[in-house]
Amino acid sequence: MTTPASACPKCGHSFVSVPLITPLPKDRIHRLLRTNDYLSDEDESMLQSFISNAPSKLSHLEARIVLVKALLDELETAKEDIRMAFSKRKKLLNPMRRMPEDLLVEIFLHGVGYYTDPEEYFLAAKHSLDLGSPPWTYGRVCHRWKEIAIQTPLLWTRVKVEMKNITSFWRHKVNIMSTSNVPRLPFGLSLLSLYLGRSAALPLSIYVDVPANCFSSSDDLAYGISVLMASYSRRWESLFLGKGQGFNMMFAEDSFPMLRTLRVQDDSDDTPTVIDIPALRLKSWSTPDHRLLNLHGLMSGSFEDRSTASSFAEIGRFNPVNLPGLRELVLDHRPTKTSAELKAPKTFLDSLTCLALVLLSVVTYGSQKSTIQGFEKRSAFKLERLDITGQTEIFDGGTQNNAYLKSLVIRSIGETANYGSFVSVQNVLSSLEPHAASLGSSSMAPFPAFRRLELHFSPYSVETWDTIEALFLCVSSRLSCANTAEYDKLSPIEVLITAPDGQARKMLDHPRLGELRLLGMKINIVAL
Repeated sequence: MTTPASACPKCGHSFVSVPLITPLPKDRIHRLLRTNDYLSDEDESMLQSFISNAPSKLSHLEARIVLVKALLDELETAKEDIRMAFSKRKKLLNPMRRMPEDLLVEIFLHGVGYYTDPEEYFLAAKHSLDLGSPPWTYGRVCHRWKEIAIQTPLLWTRVKVEMKNITSFWRHKVNIMSTSNVPRLPFGLSLLSLYLGRSAALPLSIYVDVPANCFSSSDDLAYGISVLMASYSRRWESLFLGKGQGFNMMFAEDSFPMLRTLRVQDDSDDTPTVIDIPALRLKSWSTPDHRLLNLHGLMSGSFEDRSTASSFAEIGRFNPVNLPGLRELVLDHRPTKTSAELKAPKTFLDSLTCLALVLLSVVTYGSQKSTIQGFEKRSAFKLERLDITGQTEIFDGGTQNNAYLKSLVIRSIGETANYGSFVSVQNVLSSLEPHAASLGSSSMAPFPAFRRLELHFSPYSVETWDTIEALFLCVSSRLSCANTAEYDKLSPIEVLITAPDGQARKMLDHPRLGELRLLGMKINIVAL
């Protein structure tokens, strides 16, 4: 059979071709094949016609199959070409290519934790020589990202240096160094130099975990680290010393003109380390209890913002210091060794005079009432925020000038302290009532500027006092003595209470809670 003129030249299909009809149904064919029955004249005629036409039809179909296979190959090739072209050209329209550089920089800054508090960042971040972490990884995405990363100094201002990781880099690259007779800088040290160099002239936040006994010329690698880090000291803004270690180095008085924050982490080493850093513009500092700071050297300048001091077991070095610009002071003292440690906060506070103090946070389980009174009398500060953990007596008569107090936070309520009395919410609220005023006027409510109260119960609290009832009585008592001249607003107007689940549920179901809210008080109760 020849292909009709109207057939498609590509596949051989024709709309005018007549399909070959297969005679007799399949079941009859099967039945006849199993027997020796003869066919009728009509059936035999149809079979003869089919047998004569079938070969030409088969030839025609085989020819069409050849055409269709060739067409299919052509279509598959065209499809693959278009698919590849589509995929590659679609990438050219990726929105990332059109992303403005300033937006990309912001994404990078979030990726490196630039907007995270340095202390929180260093706790979770890997060391700065980890090539699998930002900002190093940005340079391996594409040329544009690499250029942006290199030309953005802010990405390189958080520097975490750990001696063990630099040593590891040096060992892994020793085979490269040995291929030449020319001395080379250890690989980790060269990376550190590159990292610091990319920060341009911006202030640096530094985390150093290099044992003090490594800072000697006998250890070439450690000595190289010390020299390299010290060469950038004029740009240090924050310094975090890992594992409570110090610097076994001498620094000139102008070595740290930008240093504002100093944090010394704790460790299990009982040997005190003296940290003598002449940072005259230091604003915030903290150190664990068995570390010593040359306080006079640290604070000979003018503090403007915040100072955080942990407990000190040995305070013999502390000379009287006047900090006229200090606004916030946090004293965290948790004695766990001997009762002699209870004297540490007194020695520390007796050395300070802070005229501008507005926030005082005290974590202590020893009686410090007289110490706080002496500190306040000497400094004559106008305290606005008081945060106490462990001893309510600091609040109950510990401070005298409470006319400016706006916020009071009491923590560890209901917990029996190892040193001192039981911390009770009853003592706190009774001190806020008018009868507790020590201001010389029975008609004046104490703490006239008081606005916010936070009561944080211990998770193991055994407090049985009806807190909501006591709070209601306290607020009602304060309102009853209010007058236009001295006190004309609800006080406090905000209350936050955190307590164990059982206690919190009882407070939330208390009938007085609705009455307090009707008075206009914003009160939140959170279950632990």
